[in-house]
Amino acid sequence: MQGLPKTPEIVKNEPDPPLTIQARITRVVKFSLVGASGVLVILLLTWMFTEYLGWFYLLSAAVAMEVSVLWTFALNTKVTFRYTFKESSTLVSAIAKYQLITLAGNLISLVLIFAFTTTSRYFLSGLRTRLHHYHI
Repeated sequence: MQGLPKTPEIVKNEPDPPLTIQARITRVVKFSLVGASGVLVILLLTWMFTEYLGWFYLLSAAVAMEVSVLWTFALNTKVTFRYTFKESSTLVSAIAKYQLITLAGNLISLVLIFAFTTTSRYFLSGLRTRLHHYHI
């Protein structure tokens, strides 16, 4: 069809693994481990940026999430799915699409971090006041 953009071409190093149960389980395990490593990247970097660089916690979390997105993209591309991009423009396009997909989730996460941090401060402040009132 004329006028439609061409789908980016991705070249794989290896043919797709056979669709056996074991191959599917292996891929799910790899994908899960990459995701778990992304969570660790977010937690570690948020803590480091906030504690050692003195950044506002939401800025720390946002930057950590961005690093994690790039980290998980790279690992899933190479380890989980073994993709090789034929052209650098194809790689940039794939990263941009991945960024857009994760953007909504990261924004929701930042709102929840703010909400939970704010409400926990009020809760703990009130709890401390009540404990002090009852001499506990």
